Amino acid sequence: MSKAETIYLKDYKAPEFSIKTCDLVFELFEEHTQVTNLMSIIKVDKTVKDLVLNSVDLELVEIYLDDERLDESRYVIEEETLKILDVRDTFKLIIINKIYPQLNSELEGLYKSGTIFCTQNEPEGFRRITPYIDRPDVMAVFKTTLVADKKRYPILLSNGNRESNFKLDDGRHGATWFDPHPKPSYLFALVAGDL
Repeated sequence: MSKAETIYLKDYKAPEFSIKTCDLVFELFEEHTQVTNLMSIIKVDKTVKDLVLNSVDLELVEIYLDDERLDESRYVIEEETLKILDVRDTFKLIIINKIYPQLNSELEGLYKSGTIFCTQNEPEGFRRITPYIDRPDVMAVFKTTLVADKKRYPILLSNGNRESNFKLDDGRHGATWFDPHPKPSYLFALVAGDL
């Protein structure tokens, strides 16, 4: 866990990028959760070449910049960041990663409390779910799809209004939620379980 650091108003620097939309798909399993994150991003500071995302304890699966799958020469993984090199002024970024909520003892990000999946993202827990510009002055419109075993997790909740429910052939089901109001990532919420 990173050490708390005091940030003063005199040192404030506006975000270099803006995230307009964030479409998330959570495939909830007992052993792991796979998160697919599709973001529409705009470069605010045109002098910046690289996008730096906050990322803590995530297992990266794939990254796509627009329609191009990125190889390891196009990004850098550091202790708590994921840097995408040489990005355009406007682009879509897809990141697929795995997390392990049942092993998450920090109780930040997505974790399991008994038999229920839940989130705690304030102040900086979202970076434990998916790479993101995890700061309160970056606000996006979120759309969230949850997919899980129907018997174990009959209730699937997230922010906003439910757009759809669907059933899958393997005993799993899903729900999609859309929140039309831009918000910071620390307000993102998810609950799945037999409530």
